[in-house]
Amino acid sequence: TLFPYATLFRSRSLNFELSNSDLATAIAIAQGFIAEPTTQEDVAVQVEALYTAMANALTASTDPVNITAAYLENASFETGKINPWEWGSVTGGVGSPINAESEVYLDGNKMVEFTSSGSNLLTQTVTHLPAGYYIIDAKLNQNAVLKLGTQETSCTGGTDALYLRVHSKAMNVAAPTDLIVGARSTKAFRIDNFRLFYGKDEASLLAAILPAVQADAQSVIGMSQFDCITGDERTALQTAINGTDIDAINTALNAFRSRSEERRVG
Repeated sequence: TLFPYATLFRSRSLNFELSNSDLATAIAIAQGFIAEPTTQEDVAVQVEALYTAMANALTASTDPVNITAAYLENASFETGKINPWEWGSVTGGVGSPINAESEVYLDGNKMVEFTSSGSNLLTQTVTHLPAGYYIIDAKLNQNAVLKLGTQETSCTGGTDALYLRVHSKAMNVAAPTDLIVGARSTKAFRIDNFRLFYGKDEASLLAAILPAVQADAQSVIGMSQFDCITGDERTALQTAINGTDIDAINTALNAFRSRSEERRVG
């Protein structure tokens, strides 16, 4: 019987973030268990013991934690495949950036793209999550809905090559659970770089997401497609980026993009 190495990898990834001594002990026990003759039942017990130790380590943490590597698989689609994500009734594709400007904005070399309007849906079920608050974010380039459990958050993403990092509302989970995460839209859209965070409250989770939102918006200012933007307009976006309001940053970024498109068309 082979020990599920994916679970061991997940636990190591989480403890890289947490440095929890009890989780480290559980990992060491699991590593020792691998070399021993086992039954499938024994393996299942060890796997659950690792997940329990992971949950306990998370709930003991006082700071928000990026749990993407530990709980979400293929979050940036760098495998070039869909697994373990699932399509809805419309099948999308995992592909390379559409042009040079999108390439510098993506995380890695791959993204998911739906090319037609319809019931476009991409989901993954995240398991063994402890009680607490969760937020998921991702990069989108079209009007879409970000899904977290039973919650859906409307968000307006960029168009063309410009992606916009958007986040769900915080979801308070009262007991250990599984969550369906993902995105959907009735229009063609692209998506990249899902991230899942755990924390004690919404404010701390938003603070954890803020640096990525700021960095993403900052990268846009220097793109050649926005050469027609004036100095004052760049200053307005920079002022928003220097603040702490994620929605204000995204609003300013959309306005920045919209003015550029209007001038190019005009």
